Amino acid sequence: MVFRELYPELEAASHALLSLCEPLIKQKGERLGLTPAQVSMLLMAPAFQPAALSARLLNIGAPTASTLHLHKQLQTLKEKEMLTELGEGDYRLTEFGQTTIQEIKHNWTVSLAGIQPLSTTDMMDLGSRLKDMADACTRAPDPPGTWCIRLLRKLDPGSHAPMMVRISQFINELRAYREDSHMAAWRGYKVNGHAWDILTYLWAEEFASILVINQALGNMGHTLDETQSAAESLVRKGWVNQNDGGLWISETGTEVWNIVKNATDDFYMVPFRNLPAAEIARTLELLTAFRKGIPVY
Repeated sequence: MVFRELYPELEAASHALLSLCEPLIKQKGERLGLTPAQVSMLLMAPAFQPAALSARLLNIGAPTASTLHLHKQLQTLKEKEMLTELGEGDYRLTEFGQTTIQEIKHNWTVSLAGIQPLSTTDMMDLGSRLKDMADACTRAPDPPGTWCIRLLRKLDPGSHAPMMVRISQFINELRAYREDSHMAAWRGYKVNGHAWDILTYLWAEEFASILVINQALGNMGHTLDETQSAAESLVRKGWVNQNDGGLWISETGTEVWNIVKNATDDFYMVPFRNLPAAEIARTLELLTAFRKGIPVY
């Protein structure tokens, strides 16, 4: 069971690191007139180079988001002179965009460099373990595939970066591989990302109207009609029940959701299946201590 505990602890450590990053992103966004989501999109832009940035490309790694919504975000970055449009929905970073990214990365590095949740020896040990695990994930078969983790790997700050920054990178990579695993698990059921998002919401909330669902998933940018259409596709599959008041997940839908959750876990553990349980346990021990040692967590 120690293997199943790995991702929840990685996620918890990621949230702890995010609590350090969010103020920097919010502050920079306010100065530039950008939302935190738009700043985050800007920070991801170098990972797509040399390819042009587009809503279609972003949608591969963010399949639950509306393509139109992603395009509007890119348009805003263009209006703020962070991107230049190449035509037909393709964009590239401007010099101002690149400079802005470097400023944020520098501030992030300085912020993390002064934090050491573990002893120097344990920090190095944890960093080495997480890097080895992330390296193993980049060699995973298809399915699940490695699109997300390989994208994140392009943002690797390199061996010269402070260990705190490197550990943050490795955690992000391991979370990205979880996305690869999850997408491989649910896409086999031939539903779109928004429909799967709705099923997950109903699995957690049990009952909701279309309007409530649309509002709850509003950061994905879907219209009410798109949410209605996606929900109807779930009703046709028998995964969701509907009456005049709203929708709720069916027994079949719950079964499918649980199958996908287990498949996600199984895909995720493929690169680690030859690791002794004792090694995973030691990594978990270090990761938990690391997370608890982050001062603002």
